[in-house]
Amino acid sequence: MRIWLSTVCVLFLLVTQVQGEDKEGDFVLMESQQIRASIRHMVQAGVPKEQALKMTRRMIQNRFREEQVIRVNAKIQKSAELGLPAEDLVDKVLEGTAKGVSAQSLVTALERVAARHALAAKESGLLVRERSRQRTLTRIMAQAFAAGVEEEDMLRLRNQLLLRARNLPDQEQEDLALETWRLTRELARLGVPSFDAAIMANHALRQRYNTIDMIRVRRSFLKDSMNTPPDILVGRYSVAIRAGADSEDLEKNGLSGIGGKQRPRSSSDPFGGGQGAGGSEGSGSGHGHGGGSRGR
Repeated sequence: MRIWLSTVCVLFLLVTQVQGEDKEGDFVLMESQQIRASIRHMVQAGVPKEQALKMTRRMIQNRFREEQVIRVNAKIQKSAELGLPAEDLVDKVLEGTAKGVSAQSLVTALERVAARHALAAKESGLLVRERSRQRTLTRIMAQAFAAGVEEEDMLRLRNQLLLRARNLPDQEQEDLALETWRLTRELARLGVPSFDAAIMANHALRQRYNTIDMIRVRRSFLKDSMNTPPDILVGRYSVAIRAGADSEDLEKNGLSGIGGKQRPRSSSDPFGGGQGAGGSEGSGSGHGHGGGSRGR
């Protein structure tokens, strides 16, 4: 009896000691102090504790080496600190481990995504100055990358935004950058090829579309995409925008409404004057962009 009571007391003391050693409960399940520290850093950066723990446990169960676990956690921590959707990265890790993806392949893929996130953060700083709005733009750009927008097209869009911003007040510059990227992201999410999405947004900027215009075009495209495949619709919208379609008509009536008001053609539009797009930005006839393919 005494032996049994002594055993119970020892077990109680051990449990109490373990709980007291770590105020954050489940962290005690992690054997490595470095891994436990990496989890704390993720949580401090804003990653939900439950997600951080679940992901780390899954990696350990899948025989990830300690340094691989720490590398993954560090990348997710960095993304969270940049204000990016770190939960999306956590989901990718959980999906990969559930499918049995090798540790090295998963780490490589995650680092590639993290590099795009870092690029989005850098580029957003060129377009937006206010810190909270910069984080918003970084998140939108990261989501656009995840939807299929390529770095090459992002740079093309950034250059056109900087050109367009020269004659705009700071507030309007930032608003226009945000809405232009919201439009591009939604096009990519609908399955529009990266190049065509960027070209359509570029045409709108060349035609001096403002923030409200970009919002109207996005709404109109989303509505029209319910009846027309987006990869076909994008070419028609590019044609209409380059021809000077008024965004209010587009929002109200879709492509059927472009016969009304026309915007004055921008003198800065290098494709003005009824010429086909041709060359590096696709092919078309008349004054339209027909979707086309990259000229490389």
